Amino acid sequence: DTNGAIDVTDYNRNLIWRIPFSASAVSIYSGFVNNGGSGWLRTYVPVGVGTGMYADTNGDLFVSEFDKHRVVRFLRFPNQASVYAGTGIAGFVSDTLAATLSTLNAPRNVVGDSAGNIYIADFNNNRVRRVLRATGIMSTVAGQGPCSETVWNYQGAATGACIPTPSALVIDSSGFMYIADGQYVRRIMS
Repeated sequence: DTNGAIDVTDYNRNLIWRIPFSASAVSIYSGFVNNGGSGWLRTYVPVGVGTGMYADTNGDLFVSEFDKHRVVRFLRFPNQASVYAGTGIAGFVSDTLAATLSTLNAPRNVVGDSAGNIYIADFNNNRVRRVLRATGIMSTVAGQGPCSETVWNYQGAATGACIPTPSALVIDSSGFMYIADGQYVRRIMS
């Protein structure tokens, strides 16, 4: 995070651990097991299988939960958590819906850009989705959905590319996005 702490997802115990920069002890950041919900204190929100994390400049933590088909945002202040994207039901409905009304299918990773937009590697939908900070609308920015890779050097619109099972995303300082899928690492122009 912005204070130098390291957050770690505990895949097997459904916890998020925080290791402070200047401390030798770790603490549970989130993952108390109960029924959870929106707007709860983060220590009472059950964490699914966290496969990706991103901390924004405010210190808020975004976690992609592979098994719960959603992205959860843990607010640094006021110490609460809520669903940021996805409904908890696997699938693909459409683009241009509010992120909390749009479905994801096993999201693997989450990153953000300098404008505060959030990008999600929507693994089983074969897409990269973006949640616009200004509107909260989620849409596809790369990938066409179900496909079979035939051309490794595709040149064209990112939404026309076959991106089977995107699993990792990185945005560099120039705004280029790199997507690792089942076979390749692809660069998407900003």
